[in-house]
Amino acid sequence: MRANRNRVAVALSGGLDSTVAAALLLNQGFEVQGVHLTLTEKSADISGIESLCQFLGIAYFQLDLRREFKARIIADFAAQYRLGLTPNPCVRCNELIKFGFLFQAVRSQGFDYLATGHYARVEAAPNGMMGLWQGVDPDKEQSYFLHRLSPDCLPAVLLPLGRLTKSQVREKSLAWGLAQYLPNRESQELCFIPDGDYIDFMRNMDVTGLDRPGPIVNRRGEVLGTHRGVEHYTVGQRQGLGLPGPAPSYVLEIIPAGNRLVVGCKADLLADELLVEDINWFIPVPLEPLRARVKIRYRHPGATAIILPLDRRRVRVRFDLPQTAITPGQAAVFYQDNRLLGGGWIVREQS
Repeated sequence: MRANRNRVAVALSGGLDSTVAAALLLNQGFEVQGVHLTLTEKSADISGIESLCQFLGIAYFQLDLRREFKARIIADFAAQYRLGLTPNPCVRCNELIKFGFLFQAVRSQGFDYLATGHYARVEAAPNGMMGLWQGVDPDKEQSYFLHRLSPDCLPAVLLPLGRLTKSQVREKSLAWGLAQYLPNRESQELCFIPDGDYIDFMRNMDVTGLDRPGPIVNRRGEVLGTHRGVEHYTVGQRQGLGLPGPAPSYVLEIIPAGNRLVVGCKADLLADELLVEDINWFIPVPLEPLRARVKIRYRHPGATAIILPLDRRRVRVRFDLPQTAITPGQAAVFYQDNRLLGGGWIVREQS
């Protein structure tokens, strides 16, 4: 990474990662300015950002995207749950908000780069094109969340933490005197649902169609009980079903059209293939089958599979070994070694 006084806008949340990213770029000689995204009422408080930027000696500006965030992310989040899907709003936020609205805003203001505190890498591929690669810290690696970025934006994206571990980032914050400006703990929840209760959040949004009881059935269609509403469940869930029996039951499928929940034993969660749509490729669109490691959720380690192209935006994935709890609404992301090839959304197929 070479600095020639290039102008960088760093997305500052006020947390550890984005703060250290800004400090790293300053130390590398970049001309850094902070930008704070206001996405919720809570994030409108920028007093901590002001103190941090004053300490770093950088200017900052605020971009209010609450309307766009509500329309593009929150509304989609609620709609997907009502459809019996399990959404990943962080992936969509990176695509549409941070590397969509924010990226266009900073570029239009003359910045050469947008930088964030994600643990991933933007590097040149063998063909000279810029690509996405996994971060070096296996516990924090976040390329999964970035798989929907436009490949065209990568030459103007900096990810300074991609070659650092979380412990190294913490060490730098202490060494550089940044810790006093940072929160004592990092949030593990969605930024717009800090308490983690997404059902209560949707109720407060006056989302219609919630809490509609319906039948819980087995694979033979026999009714075993009654569920509280499909939005309360996800594939693989065993808690909260309220079913009697010597062995636990797991959610196998959510069928919103019939307001049904299909359950079975743990072994029934295994499947050896899935369908992926709306794929974003970082390589030339493959016309022939290719082998890759496929992650079906963020904390999934990835499993070897063959990817069978159906058209430019759809593939069928066949795993070497069956995988558990393949969940419609989540993303399937494809890798070779540490390079991200592309990814898309896991879709429900008729059983």
